[in-house]
Amino acid sequence: MARCIHNHQQLRARTTTPGGSISVFLGVLALVLSYTLAVSQERLLGPPAAPAPHSPSVDVVCLGAEGPRTVLEHAGTWQQEGHSLPDPILRHAVEAALHIDAPWTCAEVAIRAFDLYKDRAWATDVIASFAIHHATQLLLNAEVFATLHRDWTKRALTVAAAHTPTWVFRALTQLMAVDPTWAHSLLQRAVQEAPQHAVSMLRAYLAAPWGPQLFTEAALAVPRWTVTVAATQRPESQAVLAFLQRSPDPHLRLLAQIAQSDYTGDVAARVGGFVYDIVANTLSLEEAARLSTHDQTYFRALVARKLANQAPQPRVVDEALQDQATIVFQYLNELFDKPDVLRFRIVEPLTARELYVLMAYGEANAISTSYHGVFTRFLARMRQEGWTGANMLAQVNEVRLRPFIKAAAKFGRLEAFLATIASAPERWAVVTRCFQGLERTPDVAVQAAYAAEIVDTVADGPGRRLLHDTLLTEYRRVERAQDLHGLAVYGVLAAQLLQRTGGLPDAPALTTIAQRYRPYLPDWHAIPFAHLFHDGLNVQRHFFYNDEDGQGSFQSFMAQYRATPAWHVEDYGAFVRVISSAADRRIIIYANKPTDDGERATDLERLMQQHGIPPQVIVHRGHSPYVPETIARMPRTAALVYLGNCGGYTLLDSVFTKAPEAQVITTIGVGTITVNDPFLKALNEYLLREKEGRWAEFWQRAATRLGHNPRFADYVAPDHHAGALFLRAYRGFIEHLNIDHGPRSAGGHVG
Repeated sequence: MARCIHNHQQLRARTTTPGGSISVFLGVLALVLSYTLAVSQERLLGPPAAPAPHSPSVDVVCLGAEGPRTVLEHAGTWQQEGHSLPDPILRHAVEAALHIDAPWTCAEVAIRAFDLYKDRAWATDVIASFAIHHATQLLLNAEVFATLHRDWTKRALTVAAAHTPTWVFRALTQLMAVDPTWAHSLLQRAVQEAPQHAVSMLRAYLAAPWGPQLFTEAALAVPRWTVTVAATQRPESQAVLAFLQRSPDPHLRLLAQIAQSDYTGDVAARVGGFVYDIVANTLSLEEAARLSTHDQTYFRALVARKLANQAPQPRVVDEALQDQATIVFQYLNELFDKPDVLRFRIVEPLTARELYVLMAYGEANAISTSYHGVFTRFLARMRQEGWTGANMLAQVNEVRLRPFIKAAAKFGRLEAFLATIASAPERWAVVTRCFQGLERTPDVAVQAAYAAEIVDTVADGPGRRLLHDTLLTEYRRVERAQDLHGLAVYGVLAAQLLQRTGGLPDAPALTTIAQRYRPYLPDWHAIPFAHLFHDGLNVQRHFFYNDEDGQGSFQSFMAQYRATPAWHVEDYGAFVRVISSAADRRIIIYANKPTDDGERATDLERLMQQHGIPPQVIVHRGHSPYVPETIARMPRTAALVYLGNCGGYTLLDSVFTKAPEAQVITTIGVGTITVNDPFLKALNEYLLREKEGRWAEFWQRAATRLGHNPRFADYVAPDHHAGALFLRAYRGFIEHLNIDHGPRSAGGHVG
């Protein structure tokens, strides 16, 4: 064991032998910092972490310094003699060598020995755990890993690229060195997952034979962003504009024309979103500009375009609607203490169809009072226009039906909406449609998470029996089709219904099904103290981003802790460290200052990694567009993740990909510093004082301090987040079966 630790600590000095050159992996993981940062490092952290005390579990992970090497070398010899090592022994050796806590020397052996297990059914699953944990390091050092084993590297990087697509563009040169054709396929997927980065990183791949086509796909996926980049003074702006101007594609040439027009930045970007209509001559450039000038006319134009037909439309329409609905609800949220006549003036002119779309696309960003105000006006407008609920859903093509029904149920307005439908069977058919064909949706997990929220809120109502029957019918259907994803979806939903109601005595068949899946539902009632503290130390990483909200949030964060003598604040220029101790407990918070220099945040991570300080708590302080950046930097060891905004189920699914055991605290709408900072400080003081606890107890205590703030009601404890519980159970079940997670939509807009 000591030799393993010694090899790990000396890794950066090994540069001569073929194996030693691979130390670039961890060498780049902790790149040489500037002299100033290196000096501050000693003051900040002291000497590198001491070896962990000897324990049998560590030996099991490492199998000793020579364990994995010995087993894998024996396997190689046996293979040459025509024999094969028993599968369980081989798998155990590879898992131990690639374990996230194993030293690099063990991982190197497993990579070189890939031919021994590349055809085993478990190979990709074992590699995936390593690849997800080291995703960015793998991508940035692809050609170095390839010197160990090219096929292993390609398989690991395929996983890493899927979970951190934005880094594919930064690492393109390294990926091309491994295999140009394979790198092209990774880039194609990255363009689909992160088209904005693909536009901004144009110069990294344009020279490749397939570069122009990939850029065209990316630019047309996010035309509003493409116009923004081409029209502003960014390092990549000239290259983007030049390509748009000389492109043979009329859509791209039009984007260049818009970027060079006299329209203001916001208007130009909005006009860019109408590029398909303008080229198709269904909308003139002048009319597009007129519609884009004012928020209200722009939103109404988007709604009309979305509801014009049921055919699939460019993603820009959904994204623009999502953005505008978010803007409206954020405006309403900020006016929560104003009179309704002033607060809701912005939505008064909207029709019933438009109010439906506003709620269907903006529900994740609405605090309760904002939602209730809009919903009340929605029902009133329906009456004025003579619509029943059934007519209304037909008018809007049931667009985003699941999130609409989920929000109505969550906010206690579902019965009021269903009451507008006279026929009882037709009324509850609306709800049952939310549970039908879930496994066929492009973003299975996301849509099923919406369904899980509906289960949580309607389980005790008059539709309970119908819910039983629907879940049973759907489960039997996917069972006959032998659809594993479908079984996972409906099995976990049945388990959540069983857990929610405490039993299903009137549904014995569904009870039997639910009991098979109930073990996969995590128990998040207890606060995970054992995972939050390692040897009495809890390390937290707080992420702040450089916009007006980020600057204000950071100042508020600092004010909370500086005002309390029990917390000691240390300033290191690019970041701060906040420390407090109580009895045998200690909490250390590392928080980057909001700056434009992303490298400074990376420097902090390198310091923490170099000294073996994996954070157990991740706190995101920023709007939804920044959440993927936080998730990309999230360690697998995270036990608690705090999202200052909801972020949506697509992002929560990504959280569980990076940190499978994490519990998650979110908000129904957008978080506010008036709750975030006192809440987080109260949680930290609770963690320092208590040896164990439950979320219900802590939430009750927090409510005594924050209950006067109407925004606190929109914060959701881990054990009350039905959608997050579903995602964790669903992921756990399919990982147990060792099957792919299925397709996932980047936007999650399918209703």
